[in-house]
Amino acid sequence: MQIPEQEVTYIDNPHCPSILVDAAVAVQMLNGLVRLTLGQWHTEYGTASSLAPLHCVCVAKIAMTLDQAEYIAKELLGFVAQQRAEQVATPVELSHATH
Repeated sequence: MQIPEQEVTYIDNPHCPSILVDAAVAVQMLNGLVRLTLGQWHTEYGTASSLAPLHCVCVAKIAMTLDQAEYIAKELLGFVAQQRAEQVATPVELSHATH
């Protein structure tokens, strides 16, 4: 990712949506951009069946240059590795019920 030479200030947008994503549905390269389609699981509750159908609904499409995609992938993998290491380092406390 090419970082501008001048200082860049991050401005938070309170109207920017937060999106819960259950799946990366598709990754494509088209016209020089990496395109990522993100999905969320939705259940169709209006059916008479006890096992309602499950659908993956597109909730966002993101397009970026290959350099930006590589930068984001590296940052995300680094974050995931750090979180996994912290989970291993922190023992899980088990509660023992008395009978």
